[in-house]
Amino acid sequence: MRAAVEEDFAARQLASGGLRLFGAFSEAEGLDDLLAKHASALAEGQRLVLGMRSVAHWQSASGDGARLADVPAERGTAACEPADLAALASRHGLSLVALEPYGGLWDNAFLLASLPHPFKWLRLLSWLETDGSLLRLALLLEQQVVSRLDCQATGRYLVALEKSAPVEASPEWSLRQQQARQMRASDGLDGLQDVLQTSPEVFAAALESDSTRLRARHLLFILVRALRLARPAFQVGPWLPDAVAAQLDAWFRAEAIDTRNMALVHGWVAPGALERMRQGVDMVSGLEYHLSAALLRDYFKTHSGVSS
Repeated sequence: MRAAVEEDFAARQLASGGLRLFGAFSEAEGLDDLLAKHASALAEGQRLVLGMRSVAHWQSASGDGARLADVPAERGTAACEPADLAALASRHGLSLVALEPYGGLWDNAFLLASLPHPFKWLRLLSWLETDGSLLRLALLLEQQVVSRLDCQATGRYLVALEKSAPVEASPEWSLRQQQARQMRASDGLDGLQDVLQTSPEVFAAALESDSTRLRARHLLFILVRALRLARPAFQVGPWLPDAVAAQLDAWFRAEAIDTRNMALVHGWVAPGALERMRQGVDMVSGLEYHLSAALLRDYFKTHSGVSS
C-alpha cells in the first residue's frame, strides 16, 4: 500500500517531469547534500518528490516532546519538519509546492497506542497484499482522509519540491495544514467537511462498494473504535454506509457487554484471596467459563443457553 500511495502522489506531481527520491536519503550524505545534488539535474518548473518522517507526530505522540533523535529511524527516509524542509530547499532554488501526510494506517503512533492488540492490526493489514477490495478501501482512507490532515496526525508525509522562484509566504499547503490542525483540536472535529472537501453523504457512498465484507468492516471497526476513544464527541455514523454503521454499533454494544461480563467474572473473588485456593489449586479459575456463560444468559440476556 505504501508504494501505491507514493506512486499516485508522484504521478500527480511529476506531470512536467522530475525525479522520484523515495528511499534515497542516507545519513552519510545528509538531506542538504541530497537536495543539492538532485536540484542541479532539474529544469525550471520540474519537481522532485520524496517521503519524510514527521517529527511533530512523534513529539506529540510521546507526550513529553521527544527529541529529533527519538524519532523512529528508517533507512532511506529523513525526519524533518515541513517549515525546516522548505527553508532548506530554498537554498537550492527549490520551493515546497505540495505536501500530503500518509501512512495513517500503518505508521501512526496514536492508532497503535489505542489498540489492545497491535499485532492483530498489523496482521489484518497483511491482507492488503492479496485482498483487492480491502486495498481499495485502505487507499481511499489514505488518499481522501489521511492526505488532507496535518503532519502531526501521522508518522510521515510526502512532498513535491519545484525548481522555481520562492512561493508566497503562506503557500496553500501551509494554510491547509493550519486548517487541519484547528479541526483536529476540537472535540467534535468541527470543520471536518471543509478539511476533507466532501460531505458525509458523499464519503459514505464512496465507502459503500468496498465495505460489504467482514474483513473490511473489521478494519473500519478498529479505526472507528480508536476515533471514539480520541474524540468521543464526534458523530461518525453519518460518514459510514447505513449497513456498516448498524453493524459497527452492534459490535460496540457486544464489546461493551463482554467487557462488563469479564469484569464481573474476574472481580467476584479478589485475585490472590485464600478462598480461591484448595490444596494449592485455584478453584475459581475453573468456574469462570461457566459463570461467564450464565451471566450472558441470565443477566445480559444475550444468549439462549443452547449450545450448537
